[in-house]
Amino acid sequence: MKILITGANGFLASRIREYYKERHGIYGLTHADVDFTDGSIGILDLMLKCELIPSKGEGRRLVQQGGVFVNDEKVPAPQFAVTEEMLREGVKIRKGKKVFHRAQM
Repeated sequence: MKILITGANGFLASRIREYYKERHGIYGLTHADVDFTDGSIGILDLMLKCELIPSKGEGRRLVQQGGVFVNDEKVPAPQFAVTEEMLREGVKIRKGKKVFHRAQM
């Protein structure tokens, strides 16, 4: 069974992850508050801000290989931009199969 936990860095969620990690696929969804006022932000900048990638080069490679998803849709190109409206609603970023992050403005 796959379990997605929101607030994965919190006290309770971290204990639940530790308890169930041997028996189930546990995926933690962390949260980052993003503060951008220019209307949109590039996916590579957003992933760097959320600490999902160590560099833009690695992020570019992940996007080109089809390993980055925003709200469960594959990011088509490294130039993809997340709009202010998307950030207000909250954006779920997935890197690969198991790394999830929630960005919100």
